[in-house]
Amino acid sequence: MSDELNNLTNILEQVYTKYTNNEYILSRIKSHITNLENVVETENKKNDDRIIKYNELTSEQENFCKVFLNKHQYYHMPYSLFFYEYDTKHYRIISEDEIQHTLLTALTNQPKLSQWKHKTKQMIIKQIKESCLLKSTPESYTIQNVINIFSSVFESKIHTKYFLTLIGDCILKKCLENKYFINQHLKKMVTLIDEICHITSGIKVINNFITKYHENHKLVDYRLIKPSSNFVVNDIITDIISNYGIDIICVACYYSDKYENSDNYISNICDDKTIQSKIMYFKHNSSEEYILTQFTSEYIIQTNNNEATITWKNLHYLWFHFLNANGLPNVIYSDKLKELLVKKYSTINNNNQEINNTNTNINININTIFYGITSKYLPSISNFLKFWEKYIYIQNQDHETILDQYDVDELILLYKSVNKNVSISEKELINIIKHYFCDTENSIKIIDSKNIIGIHCYLWNKQQDIKDFLNDYKLGTDDKEPIISFGDLYNSYKAYFKAKSTIDCKQYYIINKNYFDAFIHKYLSEYILYGMFVSCDWFTSNNKL
Repeated sequence: MSDELNNLTNILEQVYTKYTNNEYILSRIKSHITNLENVVETENKKNDDRIIKYNELTSEQENFCKVFLNKHQYYHMPYSLFFYEYDTKHYRIISEDEIQHTLLTALTNQPKLSQWKHKTKQMIIKQIKESCLLKSTPESYTIQNVINIFSSVFESKIHTKYFLTLIGDCILKKCLENKYFINQHLKKMVTLIDEICHITSGIKVINNFITKYHENHKLVDYRLIKPSSNFVVNDIITDIISNYGIDIICVACYYSDKYENSDNYISNICDDKTIQSKIMYFKHNSSEEYILTQFTSEYIIQTNNNEATITWKNLHYLWFHFLNANGLPNVIYSDKLKELLVKKYSTINNNNQEINNTNTNINININTIFYGITSKYLPSISNFLKFWEKYIYIQNQDHETILDQYDVDELILLYKSVNKNVSISEKELINIIKHYFCDTENSIKIIDSKNIIGIHCYLWNKQQDIKDFLNDYKLGTDDKEPIISFGDLYNSYKAYFKAKSTIDCKQYYIINKNYFDAFIHKYLSEYILYGMFVSCDWFTSNNKL
């Protein structure tokens, strides 16, 4: 007999002994004991029913939670305290009130859970708060849409996936020793992504990106991120990233988790060896000697003819040309580069002093000559410099105006008009101008890698073209409208020079609309109405431009 049964028996004996002379109590004890089995069975049934109901409600609650959270994919970020909804296509911020409204509406249609309505709501909100946005799994539609966003940014899908994976690494704090080298255009885009990351997670991904080399960095940690050659950040890219920023972050974290990290993706999963070698260039080639050897082997031709020479200014440009062509940062500072090249090649300075390994302390300036070497890239540079010297005039800073400018494509057009067989890209032209002419002594400015301000070309007087047109237009139009729009005036200007080209059998260049409008604002400012119309008062006046 168990101890528990003994205890119960003892209790019964004590009660019976206590009331042994009380017939009423004894009869009640007898009655209770006689009915005890029925009472126990009733209580047992009630308990079984209660357990069954609890299990049914629990099962109903679990099923409801699964269905609701599967149908409504909600996530949360502890840093921002924001809630997010994913509709299998895009992520968006959603308020907790909106979630609760949707949840309570769904619970209203579940009468079995009416008693557990509040409890179920709290359970689901708790589960949502434990569902981190960065651990969500985007659908293929979202992934493909994000990849398409970057189709104009990078040259291939591999580059895009690598970039997204490394963004995920930065957010999830992986490979923090890596430094991702990017140009200024990519930096603008990364800054936009960084702002969204910081608002969402509190993490600054921009800290892992650099635009120039620093001596305290280890080259082996550099990764090269090169965009498409024609990529620039514009309003369209800005709007797309702003609208789909959360999608980008989630896909980035998904890739980082899927591929372990960006280094693993590019080294072990990517099967394009060319892309691998370019991105991981410094991981395998981190010495100055190797980089300099690659430069000299690709750009310098040694010869026994000492009449073959390159000035330091030109050699320095070739170095930058090499860096730009390979998407490399300038990892060898100018003084160090001079020292290494002087050790490698025979050199004289402008005082006809020979510089060699024993007297490298002699001053090296832009006129210092390296002899016995040449480069296949020199003719194109030399041709453009001759063109510039002959046809380009740099305006005095005090007299410079907004109209003293030429677009890059206009300069290329003019350059090719006197050098029929040359080929030069917009990027190369900009780099030459920056290297040779954009210094503290000159007033030349380059805006958005497109407009060169502060110059005049003798081959094309843009202002005089507009003056000639306006003066002829003024004389040749009898019936003047009260006002004429800038747009109509510009269309007439284009038609005028098209006809003039046919009559004169000569090519006339067409000025772009922005320049034309700027000219009108400068010279006809007192006749401008509503900001975009010219009054007929000028056409009937005796004023001549």
